Amino acid sequence: MTMAPNNELETCLINICKDYRNQEKNQAFYDALIKSDIYLLSAEPPEPKFTQDIQSLAEKGYQVEIGVDSSSHETLQLALTESQGKKYVPFFSSLERVNAFTSSNVRYFKFSSVDFFKMQIHNSSTLPLVLNPRSYYFKTFTLHEVKNLANGINPAAHEVSFRSSDTFTISELSVYPTEFIDRLIKEFKKNKHVKKAFLVSIFNPSTDVEPVLLLVIDVKQDIESVVRNLRPIIKNDENIGIVDICQFKDPQNSFEKACLKTQPFYKKKILGIF
Repeated sequence: MTMAPNNELETCLINICKDYRNQEKNQAFYDALIKSDIYLLSAEPPEPKFTQDIQSLAEKGYQVEIGVDSSSHETLQLALTESQGKKYVPFFSSLERVNAFTSSNVRYFKFSSVDFFKMQIHNSSTLPLVLNPRSYYFKTFTLHEVKNLANGINPAAHEVSFRSSDTFTISELSVYPTEFIDRLIKEFKKNKHVKKAFLVSIFNPSTDVEPVLLLVIDVKQDIESVVRNLRPIIKNDENIGIVDICQFKDPQNSFEKACLKTQPFYKKKILGIF
């Protein structure tokens, strides 16, 4: 499946989805996003499509609140989308992506992307944001990204560091994505260097809106070649969402000790024995 880009933002989105570890491509994507307008769906009853910019809305006295009813203000209600029981705020890079997302007759609004991210920061009920959901090329945004973008800062141009006081929560999954894991195991069996792999849930309140999946791989080679082969598996499973990947290197590291408290879903057989 392919997606013909309609603008610079979509071209950059395709580029990072194909090569997400490329720093220059990531910076180009965020630069394009910061200077772009984006499209949001209204949760109001379907009417003929129209577009408004945020300045016009402000002049009309709208108080923009995502998914929150207000009895004291005229409120612009934005539609949400749902995946695996979790709600997200969808937004789109072009009208073509809006039309690809829904065939219904809907309202949509055109906002400056920076103004949109600012609204999310000031919204007490912030939900995860997804650019172009249900598209072959999409992106989910972390709280760290949203905070930077709301200030017009390119997240890829700034190194992210964690303080010693930061708290990570690592836990086993209550429900394993069986089909996804089966595809990972099939791929790992092809690689003699992969010894074992863990799939856990990780949450860092300073950077994440909600827990994300973390795939920890014990491999005795450059992990980049492994990641390249895993990328299509992750991207082709739209139910999985964000998956961070890291290499298991030091069992004495506190982070990796936490992973060892969980059971690996894959462990290479040696002479027919685990």
